[in-house]
Amino acid sequence: MSALRNIRLLTRYSAWANSLLHLSLGELPAAELTKPRQIVFGNLIRTLNHVYTIDLVWQAHLVGRAHGFTTRTLHHTTYHRGHIAATMYQIPAPPLTTDLPVFQRNAALQTERGPCGPS
Repeated sequence: MSALRNIRLLTRYSAWANSLLHLSLGELPAAELTKPRQIVFGNLIRTLNHVYTIDLVWQAHLVGRAHGFTTRTLHHTTYHRGHIAATMYQIPAPPLTTDLPVFQRNAALQTERGPCGPS
């Protein structure tokens, strides 16, 4: 896969995964989002903010703005979405699956059948 094609795939994947994450978190009571938890950033909102910040770093990288990080930043957000998903199980609230193969399957289905919602 060419570098440009890979970047496009991973950028679309990141947007898709973040969308699913926001939908899942939007269904939780606000108190669950700010409740102190045994995760790196202390609660779900702070972790989500970190994911957003790293996405801004990734965006800066793509448009050539200085940011001081490497291209691993896109995968870094995947790592923290995993933290959020693990924490949702503790609430208990089932998180949506945001794995790259699920995104690729859904993208193939959209190509074959037209747009479809998250699954």
